[in-house]
Amino acid sequence: DLSWYLKWCGTWCILTGAFCTAFNIIPLNLTLSTSGGVLWLIVGFLWADRSLILLNAAVGSIYFVGLLKYGMEHVLG
Repeated sequence: DLSWYLKWCGTWCILTGAFCTAFNIIPLNLTLSTSGGVLWLIVGFLWADRSLILLNAAVGSIYFVGLLKYGMEHVLG
């Protein structure tokens, strides 16, 4: 089932993103955490689970904003 692969890939992305955050590996932490949130958001839609949808839409958005902020500060100067 597709959701099995998505949830485990998303879980590893989030865990690896948290590891990168602990060691201040930026922007990889933001990229992995955003990806994990998006994968879990898709799982939430596949399972029609509103709590997963809400949580991961919020988490994915927060990390995405952090990624945009990083890009604005470091890439665009």
